[in-house]
Amino acid sequence: MPLKLLSWNCDGIAGKMPELSETIKTLGIQVLMLNETRTSAAYKIRLRGFQTEHLRINGVNGGVAVLVRNDVPYNRMHIRTPILKHTEVIAIQFADGTILAAVYNSPQKKITSEELNALFSLGHKVILAGDFNATHANWNCNKNNANGNTLYKFINDNNVMLHTTYGPTHVPHNGTTPNTLCTQLTGLPTCRTMPHTLPSDHVALEFHLGELDARGMSRRVYDYGGFTTTAGPIGYHSDRS
Repeated sequence: MPLKLLSWNCDGIAGKMPELSETIKTLGIQVLMLNETRTSAAYKIRLRGFQTEHLRINGVNGGVAVLVRNDVPYNRMHIRTPILKHTEVIAIQFADGTILAAVYNSPQKKITSEELNALFSLGHKVILAGDFNATHANWNCNKNNANGNTLYKFINDNNVMLHTTYGPTHVPHNGTTPNTLCTQLTGLPTCRTMPHTLPSDHVALEFHLGELDARGMSRRVYDYGGFTTTAGPIGYHSDRS
């Protein structure tokens, strides 16, 4: 049975947990990735039956989180590298080696190929899900921006696939042109992606992964040339402020 995941730019999570919780239950989601959580240091993201990993770098203007259902073993990866100057990333690893990262890149910041290379160097099976604020005609945007050009070149130069919906994932409240900002980048040839409506100007994207082998999970420490990453044991819980 595949693992069900949901990636969502929540445009601020406070006040939206009841509706999100109901959606998660209805869809049978096992892993939830949030970006632009926009919370204060005192706010804790809690969802019954889930472990929460939350990271804030850019204060209340950003924030990323991964919530994992209690019956899904994983390890948290703490990524520390000077390459990731502005991009917010939180990553977990499953028993089969698949690494899943929730990513948020502010529209005021330029994402670089060095950052993307660093993230995909974390392992052999890496999935980046989130909002890159990268627009390009290749994924049905009305124009190309600098981040979109960087992302498009990186995709073409590397064994990476971009997965998103056919329709826009960002419909601004102010009536400006909708765009596709929320995507998944993977090394996988296929990734089924389905849109869902939640209270935000961004569409939530559901996607599925093949069944993961949960055997042999234990505490590990990873060192990826320039990265120092540490991971906790099964069910390791860290709600970082």
